[in-house]
Amino acid sequence: MDLAHGLDESLSTTVSDAEFGTAIRRCHDATRFVDWDTLPMGDAAKAANREWKKKFVLWQRKALEMTGCKNLEELYEDARNSSSRRTKDVYVFFNSNLKKSTEFFSIPDHFPDYREFIVEQPASDEILGQTARAALDAGVRNALPPPRVRGSI
Repeated sequence: MDLAHGLDESLSTTVSDAEFGTAIRRCHDATRFVDWDTLPMGDAAKAANREWKKKFVLWQRKALEMTGCKNLEELYEDARNSSSRRTKDVYVFFNSNLKKSTEFFSIPDHFPDYREFIVEQPASDEILGQTARAALDAGVRNALPPPRVRGSI
């Protein structure tokens, strides 16, 4: 865990729903907005990037060791289509990643398991954990990109 530097937190799949919810809240609380005007430039940016890469290599090594995965592709295989967002009113957990759809289509027609898992704030850590676990469980069924829809006008 290196939340101070924006890296992921790894948990065992056996953690309780409350522990999972606590970690989710902690990660969302650590979210930072980037002020482009204050980012280092030139040699300072290169030095900062080198430091970040060193931390990333250490994180990657630990993550692969903890999970027994061979590479990051394998590590994220089941979770890549899941994400979460927090607003002042709700936590939302998505079980599908449709960032690059190029066709208009009805999500329920092509992905019958697609859901948005919404938890109103304030919510207990246990409810956050239960909801996130349900979204992750459902997400692996939606791993394929949407089919290309062809039609005549």
